[in-house]
Parts: sequence; C-alpha cells; structure tokens
Amino acid sequence: NKVATIIIDDSSNKSNLNLIDNSFLLNLESIIYELEENPKVQIVIITSNKLSCFNNGTCYKYLLEIEDKVEARSYAQFGQRVFNRIAQSSKIYICAIAGSCHGAGLELALACHYRVAFSIPESKFSMSQIHIGLCPYLGGISRLLKYVGFKECMSMILQGQPLDCVQAKEIGLIDEIIEPCHISYLV
Repeated sequence: NKVATIIIDDSSNKSNLNLIDNSFLLNLESIIYELEENPKVQIVIITSNKLSCFNNGTCYKYLLEIEDKVEARSYAQFGQRVFNRIAQSSKIYICAIAGSCHGAGLELALACHYRVAFSIPESKFSMSQIHIGLCPYLGGISRLLKYVGFKECMSMILQGQPLDCVQAKEIGLIDEIIEPCHISYLV
C-alpha cells in the first residue's frame, strides 16, 4: 500500500502514442492531489502501458487550437504547476520509461525524483520541441540543466536529437537502465 502507480494510457488517438494536452494535465493533477493527500502512499511510479511509447510530448493538434498568447501562457503555467508539484513532493516519484520519451514527456520524466529506462530499442529520449520552433516550457530547461549540465542541456534543446538508453545514462538524464519487467519489480 505504500506504492502507487500512475499508468499513462492515451487511447484517444489512433497513433498508439501517449501525448500531453490540457485534459492530460488536468487528470494528472487530480491523481497527484489524491496521492499527496494519502498518508499511506510513499512512492509513486509513473509509467505507460505502451512498450513503444512512454510519452511523446505535447499534442501538436492541441497546440494549434490555442488561440492567443494569454491562452498559451496559461497552458504553460498550468503544466509547470503540475510538474512542480511532482518535483517538490515529499513522496518519491519514479518514472519508469519504456519506449519513446520526447518533448514535454521528457519534461514530465525530469520532474520525477528518479528515472529508470527499460533496455529496449524503442527507449529514446529528446527535447524535440525545437523541431516545431519551441523550447521546453514545462520546467524542463532548469531540470535538464541540473541533471546533465550546460553543454548537454544546450545540445539537447538546440538539436533535438534522440538519445538511446546508454547515452542518456552516460550524461545523467536517467538513473538506471533495467531489463524489461513487470512494474511491481521496480519497488
């Protein structure tokens, strides 16, 4: 009972990807609030039920629906608050990553206290926002800088090139590489 698991499962799109939009953030905030209020829970694992995709970042379709800079700022600030709640929690948040982890999905992973990646070819990491003319906007820049240092942080943000598990571990982006297993074995 000390461990809770948040399983990301975006079945709303046909691409078999988990994506972040306002409804995702609202749901995540609600779950986090509930877990934070539960004194029995000490560890929270965030993972995906899709082996090929942990989270591919912000839904571009959602971004295109944002009408003005006030709405864009509000969305970014809301996402920052949700991710900051994870980062500042007294509970331990572990991100168990199987598959692609890009853009805002990587920002979510960086908000967690520990990051473990399954050793599968699909596990790739990038700050892909540069490919659509954006930079990380959910707190990822400062967290990335904290974990990988200035040079790697700038390279990841400005180039947006994916890293595999070994590369991600070498630079400090993830804490451990593990063999694929059932989530219960992590604790």
